[in-house]
Amino acid sequence: GASTLHANLKIKRDRKYHIDDTPALEVLNDLDSKTANEIPPKVDPSQDPICCVASSENLLLIGRESGLIHEYTLPHLVLRNRHYLQARSYKLAINCNSTRAAMIDCNGVLTTLTLRDDTSESEPAGSSTPHIERKDVWAICWARDNPQLLAIMEKTRMYILRGADPEEPITCSGYICNFEELEITGVLLDDIVKVGATPNVKEHLLQLRVKSLRDTEDLLAHVGIAEAKQFIEDNAHPRLWRLLAEASLKKLDLETAEAAFVRCSNYPGIQLIKRLKTIQLEALQRAEICAFFGEFDEAEKLYMDVDRRDCAIRLRQTLCDWFRTVQLYRLGPGISDQQMENAWREIGHHYMSMRAWDSAKEYYEKAHHTEGLMDALYALEQYDELVGCMHRLPEKSPQLAKLGQQLATVGMCEQSVAAYLKLGDVKSAVSTCISLRQWGLAVELAQKYRMPQINTLLSKHAAQLLQEGKLPEAIELQRKAGRYLDAARLLVKMAEAEAEKRSDYVRIKQLYVLSGLLAEEHVEKQLTVQAAGSRAVVLSQLSPEDVVLIEQIWHHAEAYHYMLLAQRQLRTGLLHSAVVTALRLRDYEDVLEVESLYALLALASCADRSFGTCSKAFIKLESIETISEARRQQYEELAIEIFSRYEPQDGKMKHI
Repeated sequence: GASTLHANLKIKRDRKYHIDDTPALEVLNDLDSKTANEIPPKVDPSQDPICCVASSENLLLIGRESGLIHEYTLPHLVLRNRHYLQARSYKLAINCNSTRAAMIDCNGVLTTLTLRDDTSESEPAGSSTPHIERKDVWAICWARDNPQLLAIMEKTRMYILRGADPEEPITCSGYICNFEELEITGVLLDDIVKVGATPNVKEHLLQLRVKSLRDTEDLLAHVGIAEAKQFIEDNAHPRLWRLLAEASLKKLDLETAEAAFVRCSNYPGIQLIKRLKTIQLEALQRAEICAFFGEFDEAEKLYMDVDRRDCAIRLRQTLCDWFRTVQLYRLGPGISDQQMENAWREIGHHYMSMRAWDSAKEYYEKAHHTEGLMDALYALEQYDELVGCMHRLPEKSPQLAKLGQQLATVGMCEQSVAAYLKLGDVKSAVSTCISLRQWGLAVELAQKYRMPQINTLLSKHAAQLLQEGKLPEAIELQRKAGRYLDAARLLVKMAEAEAEKRSDYVRIKQLYVLSGLLAEEHVEKQLTVQAAGSRAVVLSQLSPEDVVLIEQIWHHAEAYHYMLLAQRQLRTGLLHSAVVTALRLRDYEDVLEVESLYALLALASCADRSFGTCSKAFIKLESIETISEARRQQYEELAIEIFSRYEPQDGKMKHI
């Protein structure tokens, strides 16, 4: 089911409408409703199909083959108006404020259309005011920031229309792709296709300026500020006001510059003017203006010429040009060590962002910036020096936590623990030991700092490992934590599992011996802790279950040891020794399979010609209740075959 977090969100639906239908507003209002009725669109082809489409933020125009143009509002897609033209349109375009549209028909005739504005009902729908009609037009593009400017292409000439008035044409054969900031961007697609070469910005991209922009630049350069201001007021555009502001600033005409910045809504420029009015020295004003225009070297030179090194330094710091800041620091006295270290630190940050670890390390060392130095050393994998950072940090420093985490990620458990202990975070130190499986150190820390929850944590982790079937990992956990008897119990479980799978006797014996050694290590530990006199004293102080466990471990180890010894003696020809060893195995019927035990005894005694012992072994085999009747019958037949030829008497020993 859907999440309750999204339970109240509306499910958006896509709708299809046939061009011959008229979508109803009451149906469209239910577009986001879960209970909206699906209206299947028509599937029959229209007699008047769509031939062109144009859209803006709030309008959609659809042209049809008959010359009819549908005007829809967005996003509700309500049919607001229909416009009738004489010929079929093949290209439509809407201006930036959706008040006018331009269209080119199949004959290359451009016409404009005034779209209905709901706020001015007095204007008749479909009126073309001012009316534009031009021939041989093959491309159109409205300006993105001025609803009155339209760029058109007539054959190989480009015209810029302001309302209905065209500017002087520009000879050009490019395809218009953008019209903004009084500049037109065009692409010479014909040249690209003809040459077949890789497109080049300088060769195939055109940047054309409209006449008002060219005239404003000429007026500012050759006439004067006042004349240019009057021209801009007649042809207002933010780009032109910005040009006037920049020209006025360069001439320190602050009043005109401020007015121009206000007209083009340039807040940083207005703030600059306020700051310039508080500066009395003209050179400083020019330096501020150069900095505003991005001429930073010139601004610095002006600052230095009037002996304002502090302003030059502040400029470079604002630009994050710390290399030049250091050079300016060294040009004169009065710079503190703290300022130099701050500059070195920022240069170190610069090199770190570029992954130049060696250079970052160098500058962090100059800045005595331990945190940055730690990051650089960690990236360089210089872990010995990284450990040395611990001595630079004071106790309780927050950076010690980061250092401890870095050392832990590369397996340096002891060093990581030292960092956490210096921080005073014992819990994190213990957690690090646990995550890196240093259980002995974890228990030592827990006992030293009196953390009783460590035993619970170890038990929980061991239980999780057992649940996941990771018995060896659980044994290692208990052994490294110093819980040798618990580790021995788990080893016994592993040995029993191997015995059930009828694994190799050598492996089973090894597991029991390892378990016994862990049990003995537990006894030795108790001897050391309690300062007891002997092993017997320690065993007497253990619980009866633990004492039985230790005895049973060695009892099982002995059983598999004697079984392997008897088999080896039999294979090497020590037949009588094999019989003696096999007889010893009768003490371990609770460990070994009785059938295997007496089968080995029967085989060894038969080979040693101790048929009396062999007879007793067959009697035992035939009396085992757990074997099948077929198996029992085989033993009986084999006994008859042997003892029909030999007397059931021992030739080498009288008593068994």
